[in-house]
Amino acid sequence: MNKKKRIHANFLFYFLVAYTLLQFSWWTYLLIKLNKTYLQLQSALHQNGIDWEPLYHHKILMISGEGLVFLLIMVWGIFQIQRSFNRELDLAKQQKNFLLSVTHELKTPLASVRLGLETLQKHKLKEDIKERVINQGISEADRLNMLIEKILFSTQLEDHGLQMNPRQTNITQLIEEILSTPIQTIGKDHKTKLVLDKEVVADVDDWALKSIVINLYENALKYSPKGSQVSVYLKDEGTSFKIIVEDEGQGIPVENRSKIFKKFYRLENEETRNVKGTGLGLFIIKSLVDMHHASIEVEDNIPIGTRFTLYFKK
Repeated sequence: MNKKKRIHANFLFYFLVAYTLLQFSWWTYLLIKLNKTYLQLQSALHQNGIDWEPLYHHKILMISGEGLVFLLIMVWGIFQIQRSFNRELDLAKQQKNFLLSVTHELKTPLASVRLGLETLQKHKLKEDIKERVINQGISEADRLNMLIEKILFSTQLEDHGLQMNPRQTNITQLIEEILSTPIQTIGKDHKTKLVLDKEVVADVDDWALKSIVINLYENALKYSPKGSQVSVYLKDEGTSFKIIVEDEGQGIPVENRSKIFKKFYRLENEETRNVKGTGLGLFIIKSLVDMHHASIEVEDNIPIGTRFTLYFKK
């Protein structure tokens, strides 16, 4: 998509450059010719007593009209190029932040795994301590694998290389399994509240829906203080259902809510600067929601935090 935008911007730029050169060349020729014609007509018509001013004004109006069209096209082109340039700057900034975040995210688990292996290599440990070190290494390796999969998955989504395979799925059971299996360990410093309507069944891609719920849940945990509560609701509405995820974090400013689903985008404030992340989670969520022809809304969670609401048809 970004490649297409760059091609469009480049084409527009070169078109305007070519048009400008041709227009100035044409104007130069026209003005020289007009000046010559004007002098000849003025002399000839003056000798014959004919009023030459209407013809002169017609020429002036013609040139002024062409100049105005040229000016409008030029202003429009400059505006479009400026917009494209600003988008490229924003993308470059986001990619830089992404690279910095990914570098940190990759180094941390690798350092932890290396430290665990060196500990096992240099020290004779008791079985319980050895098992704890090994489990920690496995956990960090899983975290590293999840990060790599998320990057690859986002690329696949952007290239439209993913196909939905909807089938009858028990949404209630799916969410219960997700939040009661090992992923719940990432929320050990938070309280999780589940309020799920029973036996909600719909045609969805269960793997994609699982990715949506996991990413929303992880996002809520990351941006909420320790000890706070993350609430997950599932509500059956007859021909549709909705999933709500609420946190008690700092919230998202209204002016940023249209940007948070962009690839690599992260809020730039003191609360989020030190939070680990790549800016891919919400991009993945929005892409998968769109592929289900569903919708997602972001609003304040009263009295504090953020509420994400997803609307699905059955």
